[in-house]
Amino acid sequence: MLRFYTLLLLLITTGLSVSAQQLVTGKATLERTDKRVYIISKTDGISKTLDLDAKNNNIKGVLAVLFEDCGELRDALFAIDYFDEKTLVKYTTSYNNCNYSNYAPTEEELDLVNSENTDQVLFYSGFAVGLKNIGFFDNSQEEVLNQYGATIGIMASPSVIGSLQGHLYFSLEATVIFGGDKTFENAPQPTNFSANTVRLMLGSEYLFNKNGKIKPFVGIAVGLTRDYYKGAVSNNSFKIDGGDPIWSPKIGLLYALNKKNSIGVTFNYIPEYTNDLSFPTEDEYIPLKVRSSYYNFAVNFYF
Repeated sequence: MLRFYTLLLLLITTGLSVSAQQLVTGKATLERTDKRVYIISKTDGISKTLDLDAKNNNIKGVLAVLFEDCGELRDALFAIDYFDEKTLVKYTTSYNNCNYSNYAPTEEELDLVNSENTDQVLFYSGFAVGLKNIGFFDNSQEEVLNQYGATIGIMASPSVIGSLQGHLYFSLEATVIFGGDKTFENAPQPTNFSANTVRLMLGSEYLFNKNGKIKPFVGIAVGLTRDYYKGAVSNNSFKIDGGDPIWSPKIGLLYALNKKNSIGVTFNYIPEYTNDLSFPTEDEYIPLKVRSSYYNFAVNFYF
């Protein structure tokens, strides 16, 4: 009787080992033990069972641990959404042919860790061109003064906005623009001056296609501007400045150069505002009411 049970146990054990089908051999061995159940065993004694039909099976995590000494393979695993026998065979074979190294986090893994519950921040700087439409005194006609300058800024997309992160950014931007000396033909008396401008803007931008290479965006900003005028009216020289609140709609796009850097173009319009200024001469104060509006174009590098 004892011999019968011993023989039966031997047959069952043999039957189980026969039912397991070896699919890949090497530093890692892949076996199928059931229709959708597999075992990966390594020569260092580590083995894991993978049930493809189990809920919350976390196959990516299991394979990342098993293949910890093959960084290039772990990066590839992050792009896989569906695992079947063909996929397991492919990546086990790739692991057996890997150039092994000591474990170190890959760039993909670092990006994944850094993206969890952290704010996304972009700094930028660039070159700006402005067309300043100027009207002054009580003359309704306007002339254009070309301006050139630089812009710096920061954009942030906080984690607290959830699914909007990466789409919705909040920005703080400073711009300095210089304009050359211009003689105004439509002035009621001989007038020439240069105009330099400093602006500080707080805004928000919405980026479309946040994971794409090209990301169009729209936005709006509010802030303060300070205009500095230096010139002469009828040979009476002046050097005055004035500030005003402004607002500005804008559009543009970002082009991703790599994972961290982008180049972008922005176009914005600043509606008309007025500097109600005056300056003294020997006999009187001369009013200089300057109406300004802007069309601005900027090219920025984001890092």
